[in-house]
Amino acid sequence: MANRTLNELLTFIERHANLQIMQKSGSLSGQVKLNQMTQDSRDVSSGDVFIALQGEQVHGLRFLADVLQQGAAVIIADRPLRASEKALLEQIDHDVMVLALQNIQTMQGDLAAWFYGYPSQSLKVIGITGTNGKTSCAFYCAQLLHAQQQKVAIIGTLGNGVFNGEMLLHALQKTRNTTPNAVALQQLLAEFVALGVEWCVMEVSSHAICLGRIQGVHFCATALTQVTRDHMDFHPTLKHYQQTKMQLFRDYHSDAKIINSEDEIGRELLTELLDLQKDEQQDQWSVWAYGEHCLISGLPDLWLDNMHLCSYQLLALNEQGMQARFSTRKSIDDSNLTVNIPLIGRFNIENVSCSLAILLSQGFALADLLASCGQLQAVMGRMQIVSQQPSVILDFAHTPDALQQVLIASRHHLEKEAKLWVVFGCGGDRDRGKRPLMAEVAAEYADKVMVTSDNPRSEEPQWIIDEIMTGFDTAQKTSVMQQVDRTEAIQQVLSLAAEHDLVVIAGKGHEDYQEIKGERQPYSDFDAVQQWLHSKR
Repeated sequence: MANRTLNELLTFIERHANLQIMQKSGSLSGQVKLNQMTQDSRDVSSGDVFIALQGEQVHGLRFLADVLQQGAAVIIADRPLRASEKALLEQIDHDVMVLALQNIQTMQGDLAAWFYGYPSQSLKVIGITGTNGKTSCAFYCAQLLHAQQQKVAIIGTLGNGVFNGEMLLHALQKTRNTTPNAVALQQLLAEFVALGVEWCVMEVSSHAICLGRIQGVHFCATALTQVTRDHMDFHPTLKHYQQTKMQLFRDYHSDAKIINSEDEIGRELLTELLDLQKDEQQDQWSVWAYGEHCLISGLPDLWLDNMHLCSYQLLALNEQGMQARFSTRKSIDDSNLTVNIPLIGRFNIENVSCSLAILLSQGFALADLLASCGQLQAVMGRMQIVSQQPSVILDFAHTPDALQQVLIASRHHLEKEAKLWVVFGCGGDRDRGKRPLMAEVAAEYADKVMVTSDNPRSEEPQWIIDEIMTGFDTAQKTSVMQQVDRTEAIQQVLSLAAEHDLVVIAGKGHEDYQEIKGERQPYSDFDAVQQWLHSKR
């Protein structure tokens, strides 16, 4: 990783008109080599650069005394120091420079990219966004790349780290955010470069796009899964959420843009990108569309002539997974290779198609990729089968659309006369509007419903359940079960379900905690199921 000096840092600032120095305090030799750059005061060590910004609750300068004591060499803030803060500088026994920079909030990604030697130009970064499917697509891409003898890292919901070829989440470093802040992201990419990583597959959340966390990242490919409804606690409107997702393809460079042709926002993006490509007569980036062949073949000929394709034909769903054909042409027939994929859920064929399109855009051969599809493993907490008799599936589905897809997909694998159960809740301090919508989905697509807690956070769990219950009609409410304690809810359903039934436990997936009253308490759906199984032996 690059070791920049203070003089080099000042030169970078001078060359960028947007980074105006509002205040300079303290003193430090220009030849001093700077170690790391961070926004987290807890990570500051001697010789580091600390970026102090206004956060959701407090300003980074609130921890000024701590970072000075820990030996920070340079502190960059988004406002000038106050008198009390300047006084802290006089109390330390080492040299330090404090720079108050205008527009640092919007330029921090570019600054961090420069500081760490532009790491995204030394490895290939794939960015995947969408409401559902990001995590699965990221892990399928990683597995396929690993099968091609490529060294790959992952950044996303389940953690960050080098992918070891196995679905072992303890090998990943846990993170609170799907996409790290702009400075931490650049540092992470630089660490991957130092480890010899060739590819990084990254989930890109709507928060990351809105807050500029991916600023300074060069993408070799960006991909859209599907856009429905999520994060209405953060985005003022659904339209704002949709437009934010589209920004990844409008505002950030990528060599290839991979779009879901089955998604409404995806089709809007395809129209926009193809028009832009035509108007600018450029060949700096390519457009790829993926989707079911019957829909792909129905796209306008003008589109088909100007973009690349990855289409699929789903042949069968069974207890072992699915059987499908894939093609890079408009049509699919018996000449296309048939592949057995050991993944549950019809929507997973869409996720696999997205992953294939991403890697096809990077020059990998379809035949080589398909040869590895038979060894794909489900992601932990994503349509993960954890028990038989009754069959139990854990899934992270926490939006109405995701829950609907999981229940529809699960019913395809249901034995005749068997019943489909669902256990779900909704998170506290989040989009309250989706609570009755989740109930409507559960009532329509499941035979038996248990409403319980998810991550209630600061809200009373029963209040959340009461709001969910408003989505059931009067007749439905008489048969819907309620249990605040999630473990008890799960174990009650497992005790009532017949051996041939299928139970979907939705909402938490891989999570190993439950957030209650501001504290993350140890908990996992997997453990709750295992406890019940052990009690029955």
